[in-house]
Amino acid sequence: MTYKEFYQWINDLPSRFQNRDLETYLSALYLQIEKQKAQELTIEGLLTLLETSFKSEPLEFNPEWLEIISPPEFDIDWIDTKGDLNEEIIFTTNVIKSQIADLHKMQNKQLENKLRYFGIDSETENRWYNFDPFTNLECGAAWLLSDLKREDQEMNVNWKMLGILLEMGRIYE
Repeated sequence: MTYKEFYQWINDLPSRFQNRDLETYLSALYLQIEKQKAQELTIEGLLTLLETSFKSEPLEFNPEWLEIISPPEFDIDWIDTKGDLNEEIIFTTNVIKSQIADLHKMQNKQLENKLRYFGIDSETENRWYNFDPFTNLECGAAWLLSDLKREDQEMNVNWKMLGILLEMGRIYE
């Protein structure tokens, strides 16, 4: 699958699934990752994870995650490098935990702002532009497509790419 085909696949998700709260979606995605983390991530596995998380049960919120105040740092060049499987999964699950914690802290506060899609800062001072799975995934895929300028190249799929997709989905306008 090319980056362009992936972007088109992401854009088709609203025709196949009902949107859900981003915190719920990420919690369900976290559980799906836990089930598959012992193996390399393939494009088929990625697509299945992203789809299944629209309808699967979410993880119960872990209050310890509220201590997380920033997402893990990363280098965009990571997308092209193959790393240690455990490190890739830890990076991606830390991105998800960070986003869940931030979204949880913003409930009944910043998330009530009708103009939030123009960008808001969480109380941990992380910038957010996208607050539901469809826009988060679409903006992450748009970033992959535009910033990497690889429309017709085959996707480099690995666990850290999933974490970067989600993090860029949070901040890409």
